[in-house]
Amino acid sequence: MRAVRIDCASHSCLWAPCLSPSLLFFRNRASPLWIPEQTGLPHRPIIIKTTKKVMYMKKYVRLTIMTLMVLITAAAITVQAEIFPPRGMGQIGYDAVVLCENLTVRQEPSASSKAVQTLHSGKVFMVTQQTDGWAECILSDSLDAAPVGWVSTEYILIDPAWYRTDEKTPVYAWNDTGAPKVALLDKDTSLPILKDEGDWLIVSLRGATGWIQRNAAD
Repeated sequence: MRAVRIDCASHSCLWAPCLSPSLLFFRNRASPLWIPEQTGLPHRPIIIKTTKKVMYMKKYVRLTIMTLMVLITAAAITVQAEIFPPRGMGQIGYDAVVLCENLTVRQEPSASSKAVQTLHSGKVFMVTQQTDGWAECILSDSLDAAPVGWVSTEYILIDPAWYRTDEKTPVYAWNDTGAPKVALLDKDTSLPILKDEGDWLIVSLRGATGWIQRNAAD
């Protein structure tokens, strides 16, 4: 019986008996099993060419596949917007936002009173008190800030809930995705919510109103 030298990946050498001219047995140091190897050349040494380079390539392929799976999974997750509830009464008063394009601030709670300032659509301010359809406003959240005048409550929203986008979001003319789009909101845009209609939200937009699908904000 002859012996055959076997070169293993671990760079160690073993000698295995040749039991048959056509059937050789070899054993890798990493495995306790004898593995039959068919060959047409009797008494020919078997060379195992498993190298570190091949092992590194396999590891790289596995890591690449795992990375791609993570990226695909992240892309499949729907980015959701946020709805912030009303803040309620603060130290100074309530938050309020202008709904019309231009709102006149008057010296006294009367339409005939002198105009002292103009607020534009989306302007946020504080309301300290209300009387007969008028609200006293402060344009700063400082505790020692003085009121600047009065505005009509018909054109403001006091203590609103807010909608903030986390991605580009369409605003529709009415509650239907087939309706005309009146705006496309950028990411991190905040709008006051005028009314919650279940599957849809009515928001204030540049002095007008628009509809946003509710499931984009759950």
